[in-house]
Amino acid sequence: MDTQNTPIHFKLWHRSFWYLAIANFFLAASVYALLPVLPFTLHAHHGELMAVVYVFWAYCLGIYLPGPSISWLVQRFRRNYVCLFGILLLAGVIGFFALTHNRLPIFLVLGALLLGIAYGLAKMTIVSTLIIDTCESFQRTEANHSSDWLGRLALAVGPFAGFWTYYKFGFGYVEFVSLAFAALAFLFLSRVHFPFKAPGEDVHHMCLDRFFLPQGTKLFFNFMLATLSMGLIISTQQSCHFYLFMLAGFLLAIISEKYVFANANLKSETFVGCFVLVAALLLMLFRQERAATVIADAFCGYGIGILGSRFLLFFIKLAHHCERGTSQSTFFLSWETGMALGMALGWSLASREALIVALCLIVAALVIYNFLVHPWYLTHKNR
Repeated sequence: MDTQNTPIHFKLWHRSFWYLAIANFFLAASVYALLPVLPFTLHAHHGELMAVVYVFWAYCLGIYLPGPSISWLVQRFRRNYVCLFGILLLAGVIGFFALTHNRLPIFLVLGALLLGIAYGLAKMTIVSTLIIDTCESFQRTEANHSSDWLGRLALAVGPFAGFWTYYKFGFGYVEFVSLAFAALAFLFLSRVHFPFKAPGEDVHHMCLDRFFLPQGTKLFFNFMLATLSMGLIISTQQSCHFYLFMLAGFLLAIISEKYVFANANLKSETFVGCFVLVAALLLMLFRQERAATVIADAFCGYGIGILGSRFLLFFIKLAHHCERGTSQSTFFLSWETGMALGMALGWSLASREALIVALCLIVAALVIYNFLVHPWYLTHKNR
């Protein structure tokens, strides 16, 4: 149990929560500023598409490696120190490549593996433990929802900053932008005080706690199809304008959640999110006008924003008591796995082929959700 100095907050958006939510945003932005841009410099230097694929595979593997030990780490050491160490490791990996300019594929693959380990460690700690521990029990769903939205906005802001820097100054400066985001995440997180918390009894070095929710496996793969589709789309986009209008779509999704879907049917957000992504992909495939491109870009942000927000709540409601943190990590892994594998697959296909595959995947995600996952979820949810 926490010491008697544990602060009590009756409002969610107090200073500590603000700092954690902003740290979560910058942490995600540091990775997203780098990953979508990295294949261009790797392909330009070596011309090997498979090297790009291996980099994303290594990153995807890396985010899983610290997971089984997360519960032991946050109880054996101070919770915030574990996250700060993850951010430092992430910054160290990026800084090494920024200073050495090493672009050999084998080193980039190893670097991507370490980047995934560092990001997985920091991200799972902040979403499964730190954010939950800074708010009252009745505010935790709102806290998860709000902080995750800030992290989701980084999917637009990070690549926008990365591509803008890449086109203006070259890839070497993209690494410094990513490093700056990581430094800001470290700064904001270090400003939050976490009282000492005694470790629980019989803590195992390896377990699924705060890592993976077994009863959420169906949701995991269903949502992964949607993020896989989004990863494929991102692999075809190199324009700053895409991410700018995608950000506008995210903001529109936030407004829609508050005013359109407040009392809507449980299926509505999933259906709308999938249909909007289908519309975006059809516009990308068959219309080239400027207006159609702008609408498609905004639809991408709106669709994946709505889907991400709804599936996050599905994971929370599926979790049993004391499994909220585990549900957050599982959602994070589903999101990142789909994104990474989607970008890997996209770089092994032509742009049009990637978009067609993305269209098939998002339709499959909707069909699976409607006929398999939704009926199963209604009988297994716990909240």
